[in-house]
Amino acid sequence: MTPRDFNQLIAEIKLNLRSEVDHSTMDGKGSMIANVFTLKLGLIYRIYDLGIGAYKCANDDNIASGKVLTRALLETTAVTAYLQSTIAKYIKTRDVEVFNTKVKKLLLGSKGHGKEFIEAINIMDCIRIVEKNIRGFQIFYDILSDFSHPNLTGTCGLYGELKGNEPTQFSIKPKDSKKHKTETIDLICYALDAFIHYNIEIDKNIDALVEQYNQDKTAYFEGINEVYD
Repeated sequence: MTPRDFNQLIAEIKLNLRSEVDHSTMDGKGSMIANVFTLKLGLIYRIYDLGIGAYKCANDDNIASGKVLTRALLETTAVTAYLQSTIAKYIKTRDVEVFNTKVKKLLLGSKGHGKEFIEAINIMDCIRIVEKNIRGFQIFYDILSDFSHPNLTGTCGLYGELKGNEPTQFSIKPKDSKKHKTETIDLICYALDAFIHYNIEIDKNIDALVEQYNQDKTAYFEGINEVYD
């Protein structure tokens, strides 16, 4: 897969940045449609922010920072793919309860605790959704995860040269920094391109989602207004 140019990709994403989601036109805050549009816009803002940050870090030879942010880009793309898959399944099955539960977890889930805690969707479930369509996505994610953690790859293997009994030489800019920079920028563009694809697929299903929602209003699930209030 040959990635498109970063500036082209980030400009395309920027066109989708809106300042608000008007819940009053979607049966109010907490409705199924409002949840989807709110989550969708939040993901667009996140991918835009992370994309700019990851690209800047990679260009400035901040290798670890660039790879950590690029891993977050892949996760954001994966959640968008999971949302797209969830919408498509709802349109086919009309299972309001399952759909509401998944969207609610995507929108409000966390690793917190307490009565108000809503368990988040496991990110690996999202990664596997993408892997079904884009072979190698999980491998890229695993590689970036190694750099993101303070183990060999992300510490001494990145900044140091381990040579038996010889003194270990460290540098903030390793010898292979040019290779890391190129690989990271390619992955940034790869993630942004995939995100755009899944976002377009969501847009294609929006009309069908709204139509299905209007048909299912009599079986409409309990809102989540109390979570916001």
